[in-house]
Amino acid sequence: MEIDRIKFKLFAFPLALKAPNAYWDNLYGEIAKSGEVKIYNNDFWKLLFSFNRPQIVHLHWPTILYASRYSIIRPIKLLIRLKILLLSKLRGDILVWTMHNYKSHESGDKILDKIAMTFLVKFSDSIIVHTEAGKIFLAQKYKRLKNVYIIEHGNYVNFHGPIKDRPDDNLLRRLGLTENDKVYLSLGSIKRYKGLEKIIKVFNQLPRNNKLLIAGKSFDQSYLDDLKALAKNQNIIFSIGTIPGDDLPSYFSLARASLFSFNEVLTSGSVILSLSYAVPVLVPAEGDLPYIIKDDFNGFLYHSEAEFRDKLSNFILMSDDKLTQLKKGSFGFANNLSYNKIAKKTLVAYKILK
Repeated sequence: MEIDRIKFKLFAFPLALKAPNAYWDNLYGEIAKSGEVKIYNNDFWKLLFSFNRPQIVHLHWPTILYASRYSIIRPIKLLIRLKILLLSKLRGDILVWTMHNYKSHESGDKILDKIAMTFLVKFSDSIIVHTEAGKIFLAQKYKRLKNVYIIEHGNYVNFHGPIKDRPDDNLLRRLGLTENDKVYLSLGSIKRYKGLEKIIKVFNQLPRNNKLLIAGKSFDQSYLDDLKALAKNQNIIFSIGTIPGDDLPSYFSLARASLFSFNEVLTSGSVILSLSYAVPVLVPAEGDLPYIIKDDFNGFLYHSEAEFRDKLSNFILMSDDKLTQLKKGSFGFANNLSYNKIAKKTLVAYKILK
């Protein structure tokens, strides 16, 4: 591939997250290394008054176009930002959107979310999806067929520190666990769309040495209260609060597997994070996940609650040798999600690489 030698200016929304994140930090870090991007910014007003040629505008979530604590502000904000993007398009900027979800999990405004997403589908010069599932969705729901690029979600390998070769003793003691316990992890923000109640119901019926560890920050106290009330067995452990990045390898060191029960999902950074720390996963066969998870290689897929129980039994009864094999498969898959390759594919979507 040859590179056009004109410097591009990139506006990315968001350019970075509040906390360090391997996907954003590594993606834009590798793009910067290409030497083709002149400057980054994530300010809509600066975009409005920027007349660099050529220029890329890369958006990730539709909520970026209207998100506000105040409901009265949201439609005004959406109108202003859509007008800025239209003016940007009219002067020749290249609009790129990465579709991470079928819809916002918790925007609080379905109408605005639909307007924002429809705009991005219609007006984006390029749309990035992570697997064929996103491409199929865009074709079936929106009849969008052209300039849809499949670019993998990058990994989190070593981003929060190296993999630990044995369970972290300090964390075991703090959580009241022993090395003889079989620990299954649900790590990440605690939100209703995660469907954690379905996992808890299963663990309520399991022997006490099978432990479910729910770890992460709660964004809905009433939901957390419901989960704790539902947890009737002492084998369900809550570690509530923001988990510092440096502690993530310790949490993964305890886990035989990570468990997910999304109510609706396209892709999941949490799944890639688990694989990056050599922890196989049990996930619903939805969205991108059947393209990422292969049974008996890096985890298991399930289609129903009954199948979730059956596949969880596979982990419970699994020999240490077999579990080691799945851990190797998990890490091997994640390690292959190179940001160097992903950045080059993204530059193709930007119309920079040919």
